[in-house]
Amino acid sequence: MDKIQKSLFLKPFYNSLDSIGSSSIGLAVSGGSDSMALFYLSLFWAQKTGNEMKVASVDHGLREGSEAEIEFVKDRVSKNLVSHFSLKSKIDIINLQGNTQDNARRVRYKLLTEWAEKEEIDCVLLGHTLDDQEENLILRFFRGSGVDGLASIEKKIFHNNILWFRPLLNYRKDVLQTFLKKIGKDWVEDPSNLDDKYERVKIRKLLHNLKEDGLIKKRFVQTADHMRRATEVLSAVAINEAKSMIEITELGETKIQTFQYMKALEDTRLRILSGLISWYSGNFYKPRFVQLDNLQKLLTEKSNIRGVSLGGIIIKQAGGFISITRELSFIKSKENINCKSILWDNRWSINFGETLNQNIKIVPLGSLKYKKKELFDLESSSKNTLDTLPAIVTENKLLFTPFSKMKYDIEVKLLRSDKYLYKNF
Repeated sequence: MDKIQKSLFLKPFYNSLDSIGSSSIGLAVSGGSDSMALFYLSLFWAQKTGNEMKVASVDHGLREGSEAEIEFVKDRVSKNLVSHFSLKSKIDIINLQGNTQDNARRVRYKLLTEWAEKEEIDCVLLGHTLDDQEENLILRFFRGSGVDGLASIEKKIFHNNILWFRPLLNYRKDVLQTFLKKIGKDWVEDPSNLDDKYERVKIRKLLHNLKEDGLIKKRFVQTADHMRRATEVLSAVAINEAKSMIEITELGETKIQTFQYMKALEDTRLRILSGLISWYSGNFYKPRFVQLDNLQKLLTEKSNIRGVSLGGIIIKQAGGFISITRELSFIKSKENINCKSILWDNRWSINFGETLNQNIKIVPLGSLKYKKKELFDLESSSKNTLDTLPAIVTENKLLFTPFSKMKYDIEVKLLRSDKYLYKNF
């Protein structure tokens, strides 16, 4: 690749990374051509700008040879004096219910999120390409997805206090492979990409045949862009409606006026439920449509619901209100805290100031034995809601929990402003 070709190829990529304004970049690199091209492009940018970058590779434990691929990435990355981290799932993905590749994707994002938080990385780059965009559209269409599912893959998503950025969405895989060959770099071929037992592999082959037969035009992928614009309109409608019917207390309990909710369009009702579940849970992916549809039908049919669990929340309905609280059993504790500011359970911003020490843990208050009247002057608040508050603990002793009679130099804030609440609608 001569200097002119290299300049023309690199400039758009450099501009896209410059636009995010982040100094701590993380990359998810598997060893395949897309992610290795992402690594070298990012490396050239980092060398030019002086920015720091770190690389993580995830071993899902799904097949033989995966450890060798991680070692391949580690070798190439380390030779360029970049820090590499190997992340291995402790979950047996094979035995999880549902689609194996979908489950692997969920585990992967969880591991990458935990890694980024620990390394204080505020932006993670992902190697999705235009080919992935096409495959995703066909796959979702065959699964019966709605407007959101058929929408184009988002280039930027802010999730769990991390920006997830896909700078290669306008690049073709074969172009990236040509780039790697021109600069004398190699990659590994994932054998599962040829295994017909995986749905995405079948879709990839079908897509190739449709193109060969002239049945799919180049502009076919524009359908996903049209769907993205439609999604933005529907989302805006849902947010506008939600603002007139939703109240979130400082303790994190959500109340929805039932009458206003039932007046809304069906799509709006589904988006409100999905958005609130995502806000509470912090899950990278939204709940499945069939689950949301069953829940909203239940809310429509019954005026009195004592408690239904979905996606890490508890939903009740009585007295003209739908109430939503976090489900205690879904809240994870946080240990080995090494930064002064942390996001806990997706909704709570905790700033330790000068009080941080290595023995501090954050656990849900309900995991401790406590007496409500001794800790709080909150007569109207239910213990179930209080149980979901963050509790700062050291050596099994409660140091502080918000809204209590306890005093400590720790700032705890519920992130319930429009910026945080409505981004998943």
